[in-house]
Amino acid sequence: IHYHGVDAYPVTYEEAMAVNYGELLKDEALYKKMHSCEWEQPVELTGNFTIEKLEKKFKNLDDISKFDIIYYDCFGPRVQPDLWKLDMFQAAYTSLKQDGVLVTYCAQGQARRNMIEAGFTVEKLVGPPGKREMLRARKL
Repeated sequence: IHYHGVDAYPVTYEEAMAVNYGELLKDEALYKKMHSCEWEQPVELTGNFTIEKLEKKFKNLDDISKFDIIYYDCFGPRVQPDLWKLDMFQAAYTSLKQDGVLVTYCAQGQARRNMIEAGFTVEKLVGPPGKREMLRARKL
């Protein structure tokens, strides 16, 4: 797996360590490595998992047909309205490979319409516990 994390405002190393997830996951060394590795370059965390942390705004992705899956995990439109506009989904659509998928826990109607306008085929799915619905958008 080659994972690319895009974050315009990343938490600091100290903030990441304060939440104590490494201990909860029972792999503090891996957790520390993930949060201390350099930005903008691939870093092998395990034999089958490489991470590349990108410090940029999602709409500034300039990758074309690079990604298989986008897990769009930001705060909802009420909290971060700019992240749910058409330009964001156009950037996502451009950066996905053919048959790529974007998934999000947000199922808001305007976000869904923006995905469709960007070119995605969108379907509602049953959400995880605590969420009634979520969206899956495909680049066909």
